[in-house]
Amino acid sequence: MAPAGFVARSASTGEVVWSVGADAAKGRNAGAAVDGNRAVAAGGRTLRAVDPVAGRVAWTKALPAGRTFGPPATAAGVVYAATYGAIAAEPQTLFAYRASDGTPLWHRDTTGIAPFALGGRILTVESGARAVARDGRTGEVVATSDPSHPCPSLIGAPGRLVCTESGSAAGDIFPPVVRVDPATLRFVRTLWQPGDKPHGGVISPDGVLVLRTVNAEDPSSGGWTGLDLTTGRTLWRTTGPEDGGTNDDVVLAGSRAVWISGGRLVSVDPRKGPYATGADAPRRSRVYTEASDRGSPRLTAYGTHLVLQPATRPALRSVTAP
Repeated sequence: MAPAGFVARSASTGEVVWSVGADAAKGRNAGAAVDGNRAVAAGGRTLRAVDPVAGRVAWTKALPAGRTFGPPATAAGVVYAATYGAIAAEPQTLFAYRASDGTPLWHRDTTGIAPFALGGRILTVESGARAVARDGRTGEVVATSDPSHPCPSLIGAPGRLVCTESGSAAGDIFPPVVRVDPATLRFVRTLWQPGDKPHGGVISPDGVLVLRTVNAEDPSSGGWTGLDLTTGRTLWRTTGPEDGGTNDDVVLAGSRAVWISGGRLVSVDPRKGPYATGADAPRRSRVYTEASDRGSPRLTAYGTHLVLQPATRPALRSVTAP
């Protein structure tokens, strides 16, 4: 697929409904985002927005040689994407475009290439592990996190925000997992001091953070932890067969958290965890070849359905969440 290309498939049959750029030269996409009536993908020097219903290109932005788009984000009718050069010393810029027609709205210097949209704001993690929130309409800085508390990675949900360690960091000592006020970026509560490296998570509608941690020296080993964002209480932690193997994705399917373990999908009640019994007990799918891939397959949720995508071969499988 070409950079910033799309393929849309029927959720019920898996058949290709439309494609944009899929018949062009191969390339690597930086990421995609969907919000309302726009799907946006970035790859190389190209940022492309598509009408997901009609399957037509709405607009395209192209960068000059030597510049590259990072992963896009979109919310409230605005598309955000940072651009960067071939080396880290080159300046980086965060751009905002009107989602409907691609009209440039504003641009600001940045040191982060992965913007994080939360409501009407766009957040980035800047140098020094400092979170910065900008007004999505103007680009003006409206809040910054306390630089004395590292905030190298963000996990968010409507009305909730958590700072954790980043997935690329290494070492034996990690910053605490901290609840942050989404409006002010003020640190509200220290939730947990992890012994292993936080490496992805999701926040349930009732305020439980389901967090993946891995051993910094051996990422193939790790576990999952449930943390109550209101009380700061650790609700549960996994050991043994529930560790998820080498897969780090956790998603929400309906009201349940789902991850991959032993080639199976495992769904748990976020508050009661994998050791609950009765109606709240964990549910497991059958073994899927796409979930057995050692390259850490991708897991995506839409409603109560899940899509498995192996990292090492071209395949997709859509299943109902267990």
